[in-house]
Amino acid sequence: MNRRKIVPTYRLHKKSGKAIVSVYSSDGRRHGILLPGKYESKESRAEYNRIIARLDGNDGILPAEKVATLDLTVADLIARYMKEHVLPYYVNPITKEPTGEQENFRCAMLPLNRLFGTLSVSEFGPLCLVKVRTAMIDGSWMNDEERKKHADAGRKQALARTTVNTRIGRIKMMFRWGTEMQMIPPSIYHGVLDGHFTSP
Repeated sequence: MNRRKIVPTYRLHKKSGKAIVSVYSSDGRRHGILLPGKYESKESRAEYNRIIARLDGNDGILPAEKVATLDLTVADLIARYMKEHVLPYYVNPITKEPTGEQENFRCAMLPLNRLFGTLSVSEFGPLCLVKVRTAMIDGSWMNDEERKKHADAGRKQALARTTVNTRIGRIKMMFRWGTEMQMIPPSIYHGVLDGHFTSP
C-alpha cells in the first residue's frame, strides 16, 4: 500500500498540548501540522476531519493552499476564518444554532476589514492593529450612516476600552489560527501579538 494513502494518526503533541498530524505535502515532503485548540477538543477534531477530507480528495497528498503570499489579503483571511472556524465551531452543541460568539467575532472583524481589508496580510503589522484599536475607541471606522444610526438610538459611537480589548483579542485569535493553518508565516502573528499599544 502506498503509505501516502494511509490516514494520518491524530496524536498528542506533548509540548504544546495540541494534536498533531503528519502529512505529505505537494512537494513530496512529510511534515507535521499542529491543529488548533486543545487535544481532543471539538475545534481540533473538526480541523483533523477537514485535513482528512482534503487528503482523500488529492490522492493522500495535502494540496498546497494559497498561503503566505501577497495574494492573501486581510479580507481573505477574515473570510476563511469566519467560514472555516467561527461558523462551524461556535454553535450550540444541542440545537446547532449559532451562539452569540459568532456575532461577537463579526463585530470585531468589521472595523479591521473596513480599514485594512485590501491590505496584504504580509504587510499587516502592530501599527495597523493600533490603528484598528484607536478607531474602535473613537468610532472613526464607522460611516456617516452608521454614526447617524448610533446617534438616533442614543448610543455612543466609541466603544468601552474593555470591549475594545476583547475585540482586539479576537483579531489576534484569527491571526494565530491563520498561522496554525499555515496560511500566514509565524512572523506576522508574532508581530501582531507582540505589538505594544499606546493609549490614544
